[in-house]
Amino acid sequence: MTALASTDVTVTANRQDNDIVPSGPKKLAYVTVAFGDGSLTYTTGGVALPAIGNFGFKKQILFGMIEQPYNAAATYDHRYDSTNHKILIRIDGTEATAGIAPAAVSFKMLLYGE
Repeated sequence: MTALASTDVTVTANRQDNDIVPSGPKKLAYVTVAFGDGSLTYTTGGVALPAIGNFGFKKQILFGMIEQPYNAAATYDHRYDSTNHKILIRIDGTEATAGIAPAAVSFKMLLYGE
């Protein structure tokens, strides 16, 4: 099976949800992120995200929070790794193992950066 890559991640940044706090060089953005189809696999270290420009930022993303998708059957916890600009998937408190094939997932992210 093929591993998830940044090209397999879709980011939707609506204009009205971008630059929520427009004063100063830093800003907030609220975006939707979607990936997975049950055939592409997770790689240890996380799912690489597209370039920060896709999120509405020019220099860096300093902080990101994920609104966890609801799925009663799954115990996945999604975390944003700002150092490596990736989504980490955790299962019961530990990072998911390489090779799991996440089903289609979509969640909202609140991001802070410039």
